[in-house]
Amino acid sequence: MTDKSLAHANLPFSLHRDPFGRLVLVDHDGHAHEGVTVIRAFPISDPHRMVSIVDTAGHELALVEDLENVDADTRLTVLQELARREFLPHIQRILGVSGRIEPCEWRVATDRGEHRFVISAYEDVHRFGQHGALVIDGEGTRYLIPDVRQLDRASRRHLERYL
Repeated sequence: MTDKSLAHANLPFSLHRDPFGRLVLVDHDGHAHEGVTVIRAFPISDPHRMVSIVDTAGHELALVEDLENVDADTRLTVLQELARREFLPHIQRILGVSGRIEPCEWRVATDRGEHRFVISAYEDVHRFGQHGALVIDGEGTRYLIPDVRQLDRASRRHLERYL
């Protein structure tokens, strides 16, 4: 993003990558902050609102209240950086669960390919919002099912034992 697009965006900052691939925030005074990090305040429940940009010491430099209200270039840069940092696969199908006693192995198809993981207890599967679910494996990786109703019948049957 250039200074010209900064004025167009109505933002008090601009974002770009330097030649080394680091994210750089240029504030309204023209000061460049190299190596900034983009962090979602509510990564699961409200991923497009309240996105913070912090310096290398963790101090907030800017807050994007709603990504829908920023220009397309800034939004794309922020979303690309978040995708690079975050790993939250979306479960599309539950292909199998190893047994009825924990720990058990789950085999799932996600938006990032097939995965196998172990859950330790029934408490590792949570309702999320009105129709979603969140599964946390034994290593702490989170898997999101945005809408349980969109799963096939066999997947829903596996999941219902845990909800």
